[in-house]
Amino acid sequence: MEFTKHNIELALSAVAKFEEALVRLTGDPHMPMQQLRLLLCLYSNGETAQQNLPELTLVEKSAVSRNVQKLGPGTYATVDGKKTFQPGLGLVEAHRPPENQRISLVRLTTKGRAVLEEAARQALQSRSV
Repeated sequence: MEFTKHNIELALSAVAKFEEALVRLTGDPHMPMQQLRLLLCLYSNGETAQQNLPELTLVEKSAVSRNVQKLGPGTYATVDGKKTFQPGLGLVEAHRPPENQRISLVRLTTKGRAVLEEAARQALQSRSV
């Protein structure tokens, strides 16, 4: 396939439509690209050791940990000097397998898989209209 300005515009439009659908489906208007890369990596690779995610997503290790919490169960944050729980989106989950408690495996939840598939469906559907 020859890469033309038109092809690049089509690809960018598809990414924008996918991102818009994710915002509608998750209610999170500020999903950074690094979180999107994490979701897409887990969709493509399935359950993955958290220690491998920085290399696979090109995101720093500390950012991967924060993103797993934000996309997963949530995390504690300091707001106005008070530590409060900020619920996550419930799209991913991490667990330690019984055979090796030293590693953390991360995977999409059923909701996470459904949200990504619906966002892709909406992005592709809007392209064909």
